[in-house]
This record gives sequence, C-alpha cells and structure tokens, in this order.
Amino acid sequence: MTAIPVLDRVRLVIVLVGVLALAGSLDVQDSRAAPPPLTLNINVNGSLEVVLGNGTHVRTSSAPGAVIPPGPYLAIVASDVPDTQDIYHMFHLFGPGVNVSSELLPCENPAPVNTVMLQPSSTYVYEDSRHPDLTHVVFSTSSGGSSADTAGSAGGPSTAKSTGSVGNSSVVGSGIRKPLGTLIATIDSAGHATLSRNGKGVTALKAGRYKITVDDRTPKLGFAIERPHRASVVLTGATFVGKHTVTVTLSVGGWLFYSSTGAKHDFEVVA
Repeated sequence: MTAIPVLDRVRLVIVLVGVLALAGSLDVQDSRAAPPPLTLNINVNGSLEVVLGNGTHVRTSSAPGAVIPPGPYLAIVASDVPDTQDIYHMFHLFGPGVNVSSELLPCENPAPVNTVMLQPSSTYVYEDSRHPDLTHVVFSTSSGGSSADTAGSAGGPSTAKSTGSVGNSSVVGSGIRKPLGTLIATIDSAGHATLSRNGKGVTALKAGRYKITVDDRTPKLGFAIERPHRASVVLTGATFVGKHTVTVTLSVGGWLFYSSTGAKHDFEVVA
C-alpha cells in the first residue's frame, strides 16, 4: 500500500472540508422554501379578492374580515378580466409594516411585486386606488401560525373555497359594455398636453368607458386625467416615451387632463 505524503493528506483534508461546506450550504439554501403567494386579484366579475396559495379566496370587506396566518408572503397582482374589457388599476395593499402599490401591464399578468411580512394580530386592506368605487378587501392575521400553512399547488387565483361574500361593484368583467370610442392624448416635446376625438379637441363626452391612446414625446412629463379634488389617474409616467393605450371609465362630472407639471385643461362628462 502506497503511503500518502503528509502535505498531500493536508491538501486532501482541506478539499474535503470545502466540498462538505459547499454541500451543506446548498442543502441549507434548498431547505428554505419560497414564501407562499398572496395574490391581489380582480376576478371575472370585476370584484377585488385576495387569493392564497391553497386556493382560498378572501372577499370580506369589513374588519376584522377573514383571518390568515402571519408571516412572509410573495405579493402578486393579477386580473382575470380579459384585456379588451379591463380598465386601468392601481393595486394597493397596506397595513402594519406593509404599504405596497403596483400597476399591472397586460404583458405581465400575473406579476410578482414583492415579499411582504404580515404581522401577527393585525388588519390589512387591499384596494384599487384608481377605482375607489370597487369595494376593498379587509383581512386580519392570527396571533400565531405560519404563512407556510397556506402554501399549495395553486400559485394564484383558482376555483377553490371562498371566504366572505362578494359585495364588490361589478365595474369590469363579463357583461360590461364596449368602449364608446377612442381618445387621442398627446404630450409634445415641450410638455404641452392635448386630448382629442376624431381630430377635434375634447370639451364634452358621454359618460362611459373609453380607450385613451397616449402619444408621449417627452421623457420628463407624463399624461394624467382626474376629477377635481380626487386622485389623479396617471396614464403615462414621467419617464415614459412612446405610445400607450389604456381603457378608463369616465363618470358624470367635470374632468381635467394635463401633463405632470403643465396647465390643466377641463372637459365635461354628461349622462
């Protein structure tokens, strides 16, 4: 039997220790399960709901609402409404230690947003900031338990058990009317905003849903519309350049359109 020199034995021990350390590190990484999904969804009826990884649909609208385990969750935004019928949303989840907002582009549906840590014995609210008329979802966390208990094969919305009743306004989804027309919005390189229909500046419109195609030519300003004294609906962000089409619902009353820091122009929406 050939003896291994002492120096070679030392080197061999070092290599084996390194291999075992790497294997142990990989085993630790593999043992760390990813957070279960918490999907902020809009179902086919246009209702807001929170969907857990095990398929549970949470639709309660008053505190304390449905109770789920605390812990880390991967927040995902999603919509079951077809792109041709959907409107522009701003998903918003907030509560103790959590304040997450996200838009949703059709090409990114569904879209992971961030990992959120839900605190024990706390109440959280999911709302659509662009459409306050949609009833929000309220849910609470238990004092103990683990978010891992909600993990399942379902990674998002599914036809499983539901918690709470659906009291949300059916604003989007099946059965909704087609857009009344297309509006053309522009922001030139100097930041001047216009809004037109069939080549004429918009001064009055019938209430309903419209497609708005924005031609944004400046990387410094975005295009927005709003009802006076209400939250604005940003159609393109300040850094966006190019064309973007969204569908919005215009309710009866006065409206404004403008570039981010430019003059505001008014138009009326009538019944």
